[in-house]
Amino acid sequence: MCGGVASRPVGGHGHVGLGTVSERKPYKTDVSDEQWALVEPVIAAWKAAHPSVSGHQGRYAMREIVNALLY
Repeated sequence: MCGGVASRPVGGHGHVGLGTVSERKPYKTDVSDEQWALVEPVIAAWKAAHPSVSGHQGRYAMREIVNALLY
């Protein structure tokens, strides 16, 4: 358990941290696997071209940030 919430390996829908997915209710606005397959390479390329000067990798998965923006 992490923060009082059961976690499982990354994949599918859920609140995603670094390497874990906490169970959460999926929303209608969450990106589908097909949509994510289109968006993820663009985000990954941008992140690769703009690394953090401190080396910070980010606390939340990009898919969950996109889901939050669409909510």
